[in-house]
Order: sequence, then C-alpha cells, then structure tokens
Amino acid sequence: MAVYLIADIRVINPPRYTEYRAVMRRAVFAHGGRYLARTDEVVVLEGNWAPPRLVIIEFPDRASASAFQAGEDFARARDVCANAAMVDMVLVEGAQPAPPSLPPGSEAYYVVSDIRVINEERFAEYRRFASAEVVKLGGRYLVRDGAFEVIAGCWEPHRLSIVEFPDQASIDARLASDEYERSRDLRINAAMVDRLLVKGWPQGAGLE
Repeated sequence: MAVYLIADIRVINPPRYTEYRAVMRRAVFAHGGRYLARTDEVVVLEGNWAPPRLVIIEFPDRASASAFQAGEDFARARDVCANAAMVDMVLVEGAQPAPPSLPPGSEAYYVVSDIRVINEERFAEYRRFASAEVVKLGGRYLVRDGAFEVIAGCWEPHRLSIVEFPDQASIDARLASDEYERSRDLRINAAMVDRLLVKGWPQGAGLE
C-alpha cells in the first residue's frame, strides 16, 4: 500500500526555503519517494482551505514512509524549515488496491479533499454516485479514508481523499459535467468539504 505525504506550505524566507527543498528532496529520494505535485498554483474548488503552496509525495509503502520520517535527512530538513516556512504536513495511507502509475511524461491533475461527514447514510449515497462518475472520466482514487498521521504543523484533517486525473481534458470534463453538480447536490446535509485542485509534476521528470 502506498503512503502519501501532503504538505501545506507558507514560505517566509525564500533563500532559506531553497536550502530546505534541497535537503527535503534528498530525504524523499533516499526512501523511494516521488513528487506528484509541487506548486503554488492552487485552485480552491470548495471550502476555506487555501494553502499558498501544496506538495504531494508518494512513498511505495508504509515502511518507506516510516524510514523517511525517522531519517537524519528529514530531521535536518525540519531544522532548516524552522526559519524557512510554516508547514502543515500529514502522512496518509493510500487506497487498496493501488492504481498503476501513469506513463512517463503524463501531467496529471490532483483533487485533494478534506471531508467532514455529518450524515453517514446520505454521505454513502453521495459517494456511490460521485465515485462512478470519477472513474467514468478517468479519475483514480489514490487516497480514500486512509489512516493518517500529522507529522508537522497543526492541520487536523477529518477524512482525506486524493483523486488523480490523467490530463487537463479529464479534469475539465469532470468539473463541467452535470454529474458533478448532481454530486454536490447529493452532498448537501451529508458532508462539509474543503477541496483543492493542483497540477501534477510531470511523471518521471527530475526536480531542479
């Protein structure tokens, strides 16, 4: 089972943050991680969550994520980050079975949601409908209600999901569809959602 790191980042010292990024990349790559998204172009689709910068990292399994978290490079990155940025960071378990990776060069889009359920029965109805439409348009759930751990900052999410869309056309079709509006109607009185859209880092590309 893959494990995902989601980081909400507010840079306060750009030169120091550049140093932090270099140390953090070493920590991620040393434990088999790969960057899915790293961007300050964050679109708020719903709710009040509006991070200035969002990073999504995938680790192949729990052991790799745990080794990353316990490693010296991550400890060093946290020390550097203290004077570089304010960071809220969680590790969350991925969905099972995990979908296959996209082909090299793919430029995926990710919809990240923090969901607070207020009516479980109505939420289950909404989820059945929404899930079918996500899959129909090429979306894949990377995270869906996985157990999570806060490893930096004070963000306390409720339920997390990450949906990956393979390209611009698929996410545009989803957001413009009648089914998307229908799913939002079904969610009324079922859940409160903070939802973001970010463009992914090209699959297989290196980081400068």
